[in-house]
Amino acid sequence: MTKVFSLNEDPNDESRFLMQNQRGGSAAARGKRSLARKSNAVSQAVQLIYPICSSVG
Repeated sequence: MTKVFSLNEDPNDESRFLMQNQRGGSAAARGKRSLARKSNAVSQAVQLIYPICSSVG
């Protein structure tokens, strides 16, 4: 099945929706994914900010 996207429609919306449906699972599994996302975000923020802070001192 091929879908034609209009100019104002994000083609990633549909794939994001499909992935959300596939990744249900138990509350524990959802919690682990949530924690992994948060951990990854914190890690990226630290890597971004650390060089700035170390060059100030």
